[in-house]
Amino acid sequence: MDKKNGIIKAEKYDSSPTKGKVKLNVGGTVFFTTKETLNQHPGTLLSQLCSSSSFYDKVNGEYYFDRDPIAFACILNFYRTSELHLPTNLCGNSLRRELTFWQVDENNVSECCWKLLHETDQGKAVIDTLNTKMKDDDMITEAAESSWKIWQKRIYLFLDKPNSSKAAKIWNYIFLLFIIASAIIYCVETVPEARVLRAQNGKQRIGQTMLERLVTDKDNIKLKMIIESEPHPIMYYMDIVCLSVFTIELIIHFITYPKKARFFRKFLNWIDIITVSMGWVVFFMERGFQEGIIVLSLEVYIAYLTLKSLYILRLFRFFRLAERFTGLKVMMLAVKSSVTELSLLLFSIMVLATMFGSFEFYCEFDNNHFDTIPISIWWALVTMTTVGYGDYYPTSYCGRGMGTMCALSGLLILAMPIAVIATNFNEYYSRNQCREKKRKTHGWAEEMGQVGITFVKKI
Repeated sequence: MDKKNGIIKAEKYDSSPTKGKVKLNVGGTVFFTTKETLNQHPGTLLSQLCSSSSFYDKVNGEYYFDRDPIAFACILNFYRTSELHLPTNLCGNSLRRELTFWQVDENNVSECCWKLLHETDQGKAVIDTLNTKMKDDDMITEAAESSWKIWQKRIYLFLDKPNSSKAAKIWNYIFLLFIIASAIIYCVETVPEARVLRAQNGKQRIGQTMLERLVTDKDNIKLKMIIESEPHPIMYYMDIVCLSVFTIELIIHFITYPKKARFFRKFLNWIDIITVSMGWVVFFMERGFQEGIIVLSLEVYIAYLTLKSLYILRLFRFFRLAERFTGLKVMMLAVKSSVTELSLLLFSIMVLATMFGSFEFYCEFDNNHFDTIPISIWWALVTMTTVGYGDYYPTSYCGRGMGTMCALSGLLILAMPIAVIATNFNEYYSRNQCREKKRKTHGWAEEMGQVGITFVKKI
């Protein structure tokens, strides 16, 4: 105070670390604390403040930090209470950057707030997985050097990237119709009304008689149907058309694929190769039967039926639609990310099924249906999954009580991992929805721009 002039002068606040109080200005918000409080956690940025620090403002007598004041309030409370609690209205990544700046170890975060950082890490892992698995990593965007390179890229995008153009989308739907038709034919050709009697020549009749003599089960309706009849000609030729389309598509897809080595690393491409190869082998075997070139025998027919049964792998072509329907790919990613939960589910079911099956074997010792422990384990699996075929059932009070506990245990064991898998799917689906919305905002044309611009320039 200036007594002579009667004017009161404000004394400048001194926040030097040698004094007791410290003034901190964080993003325009002023905080007051003491040096003793800041020294509670040595090794951190605030505990190392001094007058020579680059953050010290001598004019205002304060330490200035251009950081988030909301996050800093929690960090300052950590010095006061030794408990680090995080605000829920900030992103976990932002909080992690603040902790790194203030040199506060993440391990100091209280257990009640660890969920925030865990969800952030989990969300980042999901986003990284979506960006890695769903990106167009096979796209070649460098300038084409020849007209063949231009057409190669165009055909590749047309066949492999349904979202690249309207024509590609139309072809994708047409290809879907061929897949559906192939699946329907595969199923309907086993219906007796969709089959006709075989027109047999002499060689085929002799071979068929030999086969009928070798077959021990004369009442096998399926075997009798296969021997005496064949699919209707319309269905037969429709199947050939579908097989031809799949073959041509596979060949063109391989020729135009930018990286041939990566083509053979894709599971669905191998499914296409196997199913197309089996389809033609089955076709030539059937033609050989019809022309009498291949003599029917039990061994030949076993090989034929084996290839015919493996031909069901053609249904895996439905997963090719994952390029068009991203929800299908998200579902596969969610299942893949839940391998641990699925393994735990399988392991738990097998352990409990073995335990309950063994108990049931001895509880139903007088029941001839439960003659072995493996049969009892089969009954336990059917009971735990609530299928209940009714082929095996307990008759004693002990067996029924064990069956009750087996069914209830199955409900609990199945419910818990499935809930986790559903949560993973919801996480992937919601994240992908946000990702797709962001992509639509920028537009597919922006992602395809380099390829499109290259075509225009070259043409």
